Amino acid sequence: MRNIRVTSGVGTLLSIAISCFSFLGVNAPPAIAQVLYGSLVGTITDQSSAVVVKAAVTVTNTSTGLTVQANTDQSGYYAIQNLMEGSYDVSITAPGFKTVTQKGVDVRINNVTRTDVRLELGGVAETITVAASAAVLQTSKADVSTNIESRAITNLPLSGYRNYQTLMNLVPGATPVQFQNAVIDTPQRDLSTNINGQERGANNTRVDGAANILVTMPHHMVYVPPVESIEEVNISTNNFDADQGMTGGAAVTVATKSGTNSFHGSAFGFNANNVTRAMLWDENRTGTTKKPNGNRNIVGGSVGGPIKKGKLFFFTDWEGTFERVGRSSLFSLPTDDFRAGDFSRKLGSQILDAQGRQISVPTTEGGLTALREGMVFDPYSGNMDGTGRSVFSSNGRLNVIPSSRFNAPMQKLLALVPHANQAGDLSNYFNQGTQRLNRNNLDAKINWNRSAKNQIWGKYSVMDALVRGDFGLGAAGGGCLCDGGVGEGHTLVQLAAIGQTYTVSPTFLIDGTLGWTRFGQNVQSPDLGTNFGLDVLGIPGTNGPDPKESGMPAFYISDYSGLGNTEGWNPLFRNDQSITFNTNASWMKGRHDIRFGFEFLHHLMNHWQPELGEGPRGAFYFASGLTALNPAALEQTVGFRNGTPSFEETWNGMGAFLLGASNETGKSSQFIKMNSMENVYALYVRDRWRVSSKLTLNLGLRWELYPTRTRSAGMGVESYDPSTNEVLVGGYGGIPRDAGVGYSKKLFAPRIGLAYQLGNNTVIRSGYGITYHSHPWGAQALRGWYPLTLVSVFDGVNGYQPVTTDPNYVKAGVPNQPLGPNVGIIPICCPDISKGRIPLPASDEMGYPVANEQMKRGYIQSWNFIVEHKLPGEILASLGYVATASVNGFAFLDINASQIPGSGNDGRLLYQRFGRTATTREWNGRTHSIYHSMQASVNRRLTSGLLIKGAYTYSHAIDQASYGDWTAFNWNAASVFDRNRANSNFNIPHMFQVGYVYELPFGKTKKWATSGLTAAVLGDWQFNGLFAAYQGRQFTVTASGSSLNMPGNLQTADQVKPDVAKLGLVGDDGTWFDTTAFARPTGARFGTVGRNTMRGPGVINADLSLYRTFKITEAINLQFRGESFNLSNTPHFANPTNSANSSNFGRILATQSGDAMGRSREFRFGLRLGF
Repeated sequence: MRNIRVTSGVGTLLSIAISCFSFLGVNAPPAIAQVLYGSLVGTITDQSSAVVVKAAVTVTNTSTGLTVQANTDQSGYYAIQNLMEGSYDVSITAPGFKTVTQKGVDVRINNVTRTDVRLELGGVAETITVAASAAVLQTSKADVSTNIESRAITNLPLSGYRNYQTLMNLVPGATPVQFQNAVIDTPQRDLSTNINGQERGANNTRVDGAANILVTMPHHMVYVPPVESIEEVNISTNNFDADQGMTGGAAVTVATKSGTNSFHGSAFGFNANNVTRAMLWDENRTGTTKKPNGNRNIVGGSVGGPIKKGKLFFFTDWEGTFERVGRSSLFSLPTDDFRAGDFSRKLGSQILDAQGRQISVPTTEGGLTALREGMVFDPYSGNMDGTGRSVFSSNGRLNVIPSSRFNAPMQKLLALVPHANQAGDLSNYFNQGTQRLNRNNLDAKINWNRSAKNQIWGKYSVMDALVRGDFGLGAAGGGCLCDGGVGEGHTLVQLAAIGQTYTVSPTFLIDGTLGWTRFGQNVQSPDLGTNFGLDVLGIPGTNGPDPKESGMPAFYISDYSGLGNTEGWNPLFRNDQSITFNTNASWMKGRHDIRFGFEFLHHLMNHWQPELGEGPRGAFYFASGLTALNPAALEQTVGFRNGTPSFEETWNGMGAFLLGASNETGKSSQFIKMNSMENVYALYVRDRWRVSSKLTLNLGLRWELYPTRTRSAGMGVESYDPSTNEVLVGGYGGIPRDAGVGYSKKLFAPRIGLAYQLGNNTVIRSGYGITYHSHPWGAQALRGWYPLTLVSVFDGVNGYQPVTTDPNYVKAGVPNQPLGPNVGIIPICCPDISKGRIPLPASDEMGYPVANEQMKRGYIQSWNFIVEHKLPGEILASLGYVATASVNGFAFLDINASQIPGSGNDGRLLYQRFGRTATTREWNGRTHSIYHSMQASVNRRLTSGLLIKGAYTYSHAIDQASYGDWTAFNWNAASVFDRNRANSNFNIPHMFQVGYVYELPFGKTKKWATSGLTAAVLGDWQFNGLFAAYQGRQFTVTASGSSLNMPGNLQTADQVKPDVAKLGLVGDDGTWFDTTAFARPTGARFGTVGRNTMRGPGVINADLSLYRTFKITEAINLQFRGESFNLSNTPHFANPTNSANSSNFGRILATQSGDAMGRSREFRFGLRLGF
């Protein structure tokens, strides 16, 4: 194992950035930091509608007392920029006119609030005071965005971990948010969503201007701010201003709370446990009568106030999440007769030839027997293509594997596997456990109003988390009884930012932000310390000399639950950091509001985690084709009466396991510690041009630069030369550090938009813009292939043969025998990188950008046409068309995929030249997607006790590949590549979501029941809720690829009926759809079904909360909270089993755990003290 120490230069970069920051004397948020602020604009007129020139406009923050002044210009227009989010009083004075004061004008981040005022003749000493409207049309910007205010976040019922991202569901164009990855390595439990048809990794979140991106998995946030710390969230989803970039789906800005002139704070505690939830549908189906013990406590508090009134303020909060949550899972384990090798009860009807005659096949005991459905065949008999095989027989009993053929290592493992405790051949073992999580979040923020011209702020956040999960099958390993991640994981996340805004003159401002995030983590599985594969099972090539490679290899049996440690990504050790620096300037010249700036982003990735391929312990697969008969020969000679049958059944893989006949093996070893350092740069200019009092044009241009990354110890980029089968190691042996991988210097992104006001209550907005895919180099796709991680994968020569027929096994002299002392995983080790060119082993997978070629960094086009109208009751409604198109999104193409059905390895282009059998992934911009939608929204900010926020989206999303940590195509052969273009996995045409807060109109300060007993009983109650209704997600009907024999390409089923009927049955009642509409394909051809032609169950969900507030004093209140999630206890079902070869084909056997909502009815109770 070669470890290279990381010398990232982060300290140097930080020093340089701070120096630049100080040199400017001021700074500000970047192309993304500016959105931390809001603006106030308007036109001042008299009673005859003539403009008032040089009127004095005074804006006062009601919380901090900060006062900013401006004068109207020759057109009566004023603009005040870079205001912190909050409530302001706006006063206008002019000689000969009465003073007008509008109170409670809300300034929101990344918004322009228009406040037009009409003055009346009179003395300046005479004052007219009016309350500002809560519904303000967006008349100056053309982007599509949504703001979620603090009061919505703290009042709406947020399930699970009380994550503000739950409310992303209320954003038009957003798919329902979902959990992602394992709890043990993402304990922040951030949520992901697809915005306007774009991949979830295209979203970009900033917290107080600091980049909040997990470099390795950019669809994750590093730090999720607690609810009590958030002031406002802005989500821009289409046609962003030029000062926003490095994103394509949504640009999310989170502004956290600041202190004020008054002390404010809270203390809270929430509890949910197994008593307060209903049984899951999954639990009821198993017949269990006892829920697993579970308890989740979320406690914390906040306090903020003045250090020096009007000048210096502080805010801090702490939130602790402590859970011991019950988790249950249903596993598929072999029944007792299957464990004994007895598959006789699965023998079905005779299969007759085309003339109706018996077809005879040999048995393993000699003699012949009639061919029947459900037979299990000897993989070491017959021909290499799986024809001519003998059916197992023991003591005259057909379909029984003799115990003498049982594999010793697999019997040792099987002895540790618990017996089924439920009926059925699959989904027959139910187990419960406890997921343990301790998490602490702490935030602190300081604001300094140095002067009316200069405001400075700084903040620091930290999350410390410890998570523990247990194997679901005890000593046999298996999946975790948790939300992912067996063992113990410790995570420390830090986020810091400083920023300021400075008014140089009434028409020129500058601002800036410097941010830093760090993600430190180590996860270790409970089986570390014992070389289970090598020493216990005696299988060579498993485990390794590094203690981190100890533990249980993984064993995957077709249709059954995995055994051993199935988490190839575990253990891991991570230390990732990001630095953000931006500086901007705003210049107002006549009718032009011009903004320009610079942004710098640095990412450092630093990992030990050989998760590529099969992980550090090794893995073994047992597919159904190994003990099946290939019917091709019989089809050609005698034919079949009722069509060509398939002999690949659910139990065939278990037969292969008992024999120790694995069709695929693999192991990954980290040879060099993975690290990656990359810088991103951007410049932009934006002009907000007031063409007239009704029309505003937004014109912008942004330029971004994504240089190739570097590694420590002089390394850079690894690539692959398909003409020589050599890996190129950048920085060594005369290979340029970038390996010739070029990057474009012409990434210009124009933005154009307009906002046109039709009267006082309607505005039309439209625009078009381009953004570039910002996928980091340090993300998992290019984190570290050969020679950093040696990813060895071996396969049988076709889907019917054991791995020992792999050409690499044959070349190594490994006998064609079951697993044991002579058969395991062929070791690959220790390449010499000093020469810069390394021969790539035929069995080692590779992922790389193309050397000596400019990499295509794709772009996203977005356009929209929106009509927004102000309705009575302070409600804003919008309706419009929103669309996006992604060009050249990043993905892998397997250039070594087989090109001809039935050709196996011979159809691989690199096998023909170099004997190369492994997947060879070429990384580049190559995917395309398109999205069209109609989006509608209604919004009422919390006014007079009522908040409404709703969204409806009707859309269609098409793409070519499903985004993931290693985005890849289902079909890589040129002849069938077009099959990839289809409905997206997340194509959900109809989505409706609405949230509401309603304070009942009873009590001392309300309309009715203002005193006495009725006030005491009915007063200060509040209802809040979230309602969701949306269609299900799409899926593909797959089939075994054994007869297709075309590695690198997915096999699908045949659709044999013109229409597929939806039956709507779940569980043991039947199938979700008519499975007879599909058939298993046979022969060397593709099935007729395309990608994502089916749709799973939709979701209807209602969350409701009831609060009662008790006034302790005028300034202190205590609020009781009762919250219910999935109030109707409606199961939200997962998609049905999609493999036509599974005995559970078409059946729904579980509720979904991905969507961030209650799987069953759950109540949570809490108290919140506010002052």
